[in-house]
Amino acid sequence: MAEEFLSIEQVAEQLGISTATVRRRIKKGELEAIKRPGPYGDQYFIPSNEVTTAQEITDVVPVVRQLNAQELAGLISLVIRKENEELHQEIKELRQELANFKQEQEEKAQDRDVWIVAQLREITKQKKSWWQFWK
Repeated sequence: MAEEFLSIEQVAEQLGISTATVRRRIKKGELEAIKRPGPYGDQYFIPSNEVTTAQEITDVVPVVRQLNAQELAGLISLVIRKENEELHQEIKELRQELANFKQEQEEKAQDRDVWIVAQLREITKQKKSWWQFWK
């Protein structure tokens, strides 16, 4: 018994998909196809058993799982709790970073103040009194 071959258009119609999708599946190797001379040059022809296999793959029964309100609320609560923990940890790290930064700035300000006072003392030592201006 000779195996029946179908054109891309026939396969697309049987599977309920576009011809572009059939071509993509051939290119990906999801559909086996053979190139044969056609009326407009070489054409792809797909064995009919490939279409049956593809139809079985396409006709997968969707799984529907419905959650009741309590399960959904529990999942949402769990996700929110996890997100809150991550945010609290990040806030804690940022507060520590801020405290360290404040400490550094206070130390720099103290060092600057000490340097300014030392510079002022040096300037006042070098300056003569006003009555010694003519000397």
